[in-house]
Amino acid sequence: RIRFRNEFHIVLIILMEKAMYLPIHCFFQRKKYNRKKSVEDEEMVGMQKVCEKIDEALDLIGVGTHLQGRKYLHEAIKYLIQNENNNEKTPIIQYLSNTYKRPNSTISRAMQNAILYAWRISPIEDLTTYYTAKINYETGVPTPTEFIYYYVSKIKKEL
Repeated sequence: RIRFRNEFHIVLIILMEKAMYLPIHCFFQRKKYNRKKSVEDEEMVGMQKVCEKIDEALDLIGVGTHLQGRKYLHEAIKYLIQNENNNEKTPIIQYLSNTYKRPNSTISRAMQNAILYAWRISPIEDLTTYYTAKINYETGVPTPTEFIYYYVSKIKKEL
């Protein structure tokens, strides 16, 4: 005969028994588990893949994860991929400015600094391998807009 110290042990055993029949992530969701995937679930999985692709691409180039500009670049690329069919002509810097409640100049500067950081620390071989878009020969570094749209088109091709 098993003795339980408190109600927590009983609940834990019941959950363990149910775990044999349902995937573990079902216990952390508030809604009732349904084996059929909904459209929302498929969209979330799709956006997760997009986010993973974006992170992978930014890592290959060498954009530091500690930089605020990386977050802005990531969000801009994700937003443009998400809203490719949307006819809104909101400039991407304006969208980020409204989202993060920061001035346009701050966001632009942070993104440019993240790109400059990558171009400064990454070997030229990696840059030429993973970033194949044309770059202004005078500056040697892409602008944030060029960088964002290059990765939007590259990730769309991969998906």
